[in-house]
Amino acid sequence: MTRPRYFDPREVAEALPIDDCVEAMRAALIATSRNRVQQPPRMIMPMPDGAGLALMPGFLQDRPLVGTKVVARFSPSEPQGRHRKAGVFLLFDRDTAQLRAIIDAHSLTNRRTAATTVAAVRRLVRLC
Repeated sequence: MTRPRYFDPREVAEALPIDDCVEAMRAALIATSRNRVQQPPRMIMPMPDGAGLALMPGFLQDRPLVGTKVVARFSPSEPQGRHRKAGVFLLFDRDTAQLRAIIDAHSLTNRRTAATTVAAVRRLVRLC
């Protein structure tokens, strides 16, 4: 069994150039519109003091991988009352059920959000 690879924020940026992310998100948006994506609503397990654990699974039907983002939000530890958050994205091989990667969720989400915005704006500009 191969150990899963961990991608820290720096490695996420290196492994996912923004231009590649924009194209991947464009393809994902198209796949979503064609009902080729399984992405149930996020499941949130509430805990005391506004803390919680969120699970966000999903996969593209024609891809050999499946993943889920897991985000933990913990009770405030600062005088300003800000919650502490931590998260990872777990990527599995659908054929072997092997965990392939553990990816820093914050940096991955930031790249995904930026890339989706660029892909959407490019499409809207073509429509105008």
